[in-house]
Amino acid sequence: MTAERKHKGRKRNPNAAPSPRNLQRQERHIRAVELRKEGLPFDEIARRVGYANASGAYKAVEAIKDAARQSAGEELIAREADTLEEAMARVRGVLLGADDGDLVVKAAHAIARLSESRRKLFGLDAPSRTDVTMDGSVLQVVFNPALAPRTIDSPSFTSSDLESEGQSS
Repeated sequence: MTAERKHKGRKRNPNAAPSPRNLQRQERHIRAVELRKEGLPFDEIARRVGYANASGAYKAVEAIKDAARQSAGEELIAREADTLEEAMARVRGVLLGADDGDLVVKAAHAIARLSESRRKLFGLDAPSRTDVTMDGSVLQVVFNPALAPRTIDSPSFTSSDLESEGQSS
């Protein structure tokens, strides 16, 4: 269980210092990774570090690798979000200072593309639910109406418009 809580009840403060037990487990995981880097097989790692078997050593190494991947992914997403924000600020500046109609249209399109990139980065356009059959074909995809698309041609378009369209059909 990497990110899931084992017990229900009081949530752990993420800013609190790790417990001595968790520190010992982390140290064992790190030692297992070090031994694996040296080329030792998992059964030898288990024997040296104190895991019951090779599976325990393997899981420890994978837990460290998963944590590293997650951390790297979060860092990449944060950097990409910063880049999009900087680009959006520049394009908005161009849009506010533009007198040329063509430039206004180009800036508006750039803002739309940047906004789409941001939504994709954070998964905001993802369906809220997808039902799939045993053979893998999609039965039904239900989108989150709060994320319904708006267009420049219809700035007052809202999710309630979708609901009323669905009822009139």
